[in-house]
Amino acid sequence: GIGGTYTLNEMERQLTERYQQHYGRNYVIRRSGKIISNVATYAEMDDIAVTGGAITDLKFRSENLATNILPSICSDLLQKKITPYSYFYIHSAKRMHEKVGYKVCGSWAKLSTKDV
Repeated sequence: GIGGTYTLNEMERQLTERYQQHYGRNYVIRRSGKIISNVATYAEMDDIAVTGGAITDLKFRSENLATNILPSICSDLLQKKITPYSYFYIHSAKRMHEKVGYKVCGSWAKLSTKDV
């Protein structure tokens, strides 16, 4: 699945909900009407935002599309005096974030319960 934990339907549901609630923003690249790459903010406050969701269709991963989108979303946030933070859990994402100026400042974990 997407990101190892999401299905396409779950990701679509969450993105739609966030859009309707003006909770974040998505920067996308489309080809032939299909979204092939996405970077988003998953939380925004007055002075900080959490970026994530750097996802690219497998067929286009060699094009570094998310690496091209990430600086745009960061630039727009910084112009509004909003400091971007991010999280990632795969090594290639760490390299992508470092390329655009992110510095590792900590680690994170996700806790979930298993339905019994």
